[in-house]
Amino acid sequence: MIEKPASKIYTHTVFYEFQEQVQAAPCSCAVRGFSKQGNVDIIGVEDAYKQCRIFQVAQNNESKETTCTCKMFERNGILCKHIIWIISGKGLHSIPKQYIASRWMKKSYRKPL
Repeated sequence: MIEKPASKIYTHTVFYEFQEQVQAAPCSCAVRGFSKQGNVDIIGVEDAYKQCRIFQVAQNNESKETTCTCKMFERNGILCKHIIWIISGKGLHSIPKQYIASRWMKKSYRKPL
């Protein structure tokens, strides 16, 4: 259950957006390919909601960094359903700290200039 820890971290508005991604992942995502380039696993994830387009999720095994070609995290600061599908398939039940943008946290404080 990746949603429970997220509900304690994110603000209500951001949590609802994240929850949409979590709920859409099992319905729309399917693994369609796997390759390995050095320490990086590249997984092809087909998205049924995007005209069966295949997105590439790259997961670095050393740095534990994961990226997706849809670039939702880079644009919005919220993990996409493709990455959620992969990390939940690997048994992770919490969001890795590097994917929690401080601007969306409940305990985010304003920093002095």
